[in-house]
Amino acid sequence: MIKRRMIQGLLILALLCGAVLLAHPSAAWADVTATKPAQVDGVYQIGSAEELYGFAELVNDGETNANAVLTRDITINSNVLDEDGALNGDGSDFIQWTPIGNGSKPYVGTFDGQGRTISGLTIDSNARYAGLFGRIDYNGTVKNLTLADSYINSHINGGSGIFVYVGGICGHNLGTITTCSNNGTVTGVAASNNVYVGGICGWNLGTITTCSNSSTVTGTYVGGICGWNNGGSGVK
Repeated sequence: MIKRRMIQGLLILALLCGAVLLAHPSAAWADVTATKPAQVDGVYQIGSAEELYGFAELVNDGETNANAVLTRDITINSNVLDEDGALNGDGSDFIQWTPIGNGSKPYVGTFDGQGRTISGLTIDSNARYAGLFGRIDYNGTVKNLTLADSYINSHINGGSGIFVYVGGICGHNLGTITTCSNNGTVTGVAASNNVYVGGICGWNLGTITTCSNSSTVTGTYVGGICGWNNGGSGVK
């Protein structure tokens, strides 16, 4: 009798779990399986969200000089923003993005979007370098790329001396960003107020040319294209 009750209890639990999954089907798409893209003549060919995540992973693991091209438009999440440009829901069902390159491993390769679009890029984290690319170093280039329906929000509560760099294409740039555009929301918040936020780039000491932005930008030091331009060849 006890064994029969235990089996009945397990069956009921299984049915309840199934009901939860049916009620929230998007919960099954909470992550993406990173897949290393194939190479042609030493250049990574990125044609899916899985391959985009795979490229980010290999760069952040140390292959910072990797070159890549987009071979098609990529959608990571759909309907990230509502008609007013605000985040749809609380964002918990959206796949989160980890930026390509960071403070210790900045990107130094060439990433050519070939006129393609990445849609639904979503960051809601405490990253100090936030954007499609976290940090682009000298000799790094990102070009011919559009971000659409993107939501990028970096929020850091502690540390009076912390600097935060947030941008659609790149948080912190020492290289070259050219012929790129962004449409979405870009926000940075930190207790230190050392927050540099731009529609394309948060902080620039490199070159930004022929770029456009139609994002809402919020932070301490903000700009439609660049939150803070600190020299280099500037914004053109």
